[in-house]
Amino acid sequence: MNLHLRNLASELRPARRRAPWTLARALVLPLVLAPGVLTSGGGAEAQEVERILSDAASAQCTLVPGPEVVIGDGDDNYLSFPTLGYAVNSRGHLLAVSMEDVREFDAAGNFVQTIGRLGEGPGEFQRPLGILVGPEDSAFVFHRAGMSVYDAHGEPVRDEPAPTSLQGPILLESGAFVNQASPTAASRQQSEVGGPTIHVHEPGADQPRSFGPETVAGHMGAPAVPHHAIAPSGGNSFWMAPRAPYRVERWSAGGELEFVLEREAAHHPRADDPIQRDASGQPVTTFPYLSAVGEDAEGRLWTAVIHELEEGEAREGESPRSGRSYDSIVEVLDPGTGELLGSARLPGSVTTISRSGHLVAAWEGPNSEQFLRVWQPTLEDCGGGSADGDSYTATVEDRVVPAAPR
Repeated sequence: MNLHLRNLASELRPARRRAPWTLARALVLPLVLAPGVLTSGGGAEAQEVERILSDAASAQCTLVPGPEVVIGDGDDNYLSFPTLGYAVNSRGHLLAVSMEDVREFDAAGNFVQTIGRLGEGPGEFQRPLGILVGPEDSAFVFHRAGMSVYDAHGEPVRDEPAPTSLQGPILLESGAFVNQASPTAASRQQSEVGGPTIHVHEPGADQPRSFGPETVAGHMGAPAVPHHAIAPSGGNSFWMAPRAPYRVERWSAGGELEFVLEREAAHHPRADDPIQRDASGQPVTTFPYLSAVGEDAEGRLWTAVIHELEEGEAREGESPRSGRSYDSIVEVLDPGTGELLGSARLPGSVTTISRSGHLVAAWEGPNSEQFLRVWQPTLEDCGGGSADGDSYTATVEDRVVPAAPR
């Protein structure tokens, strides 16, 4: 299906902001143009990688989770499951997609309204696939028949066709959508392992621009995406992260790998770091992967890494768990230096980081109840400078390995 998207960002465009940070060393790795598609060149796996050694002991601030809002634990804020995606707008309202509709909850967790419904009429959709928040708190719901757009009050604006591959996308300031390849059952026979995984859908373009890391062999040999988390950055760029901790890549919509932040080593918990130890004091080393990445309005980079708790391990104030349970280690970085600003461990699997600084985690109760937990953390008690944009300063020469000269 050809895609003719209007420039949605120009129709609902917020005031432009000055980029609050600049990259210390832009690592631009050009990609090779192949007939009809952009694919990664042989050197696209960065030979120049900015490697960062940051740990909780070196954090400049304290990341305070703030009040926790739980959605799904009462009749007034009932949440249909399974959830197929959720997003948070600038007012702190959570939009959760189910198989039937989109439910909106306010910043206190109270049910506000239902947006859209199953059907084929205006503002209705068939089998929702995901959601994102656009300019002026508009909502874009992706479904099997295309895309439905709603304003900040939940009123339908328009319906547009969209390819079924446009699942879980992000929206750039230019109005382009970016998503990762997610071969459906119908297209797997035509898909081959080794194809590009990043697809940029420009307004008015017939075909997406495709480039980036190649698909790998997944379950039963079907093509799979080696990356997981994706989020818009300033200008016309975006962040993308592999499932393995800790590596975050910044790409341009034109297909350039601009910048890489990577840990000196994998995320091995430190014995002197209490937020990364279990109840017996042993390091937690099971199941870590980077599940979410996001850039807030101040230009700070947020990451979330999910850890599976060991059987018998207890969260603070809780009894040991006999089943599978997960926590998330959330970190805030200055992307210009890689300096760690703050870190906290939160219960549940954080899979959404909004531009407004809200975190959303799926969580299972002791009786297998399903909930969503929402926080809006703040950085406090910052030593050696402020954590707010341009006024933040830090010394990182002893922890940054410079890129190799060209």
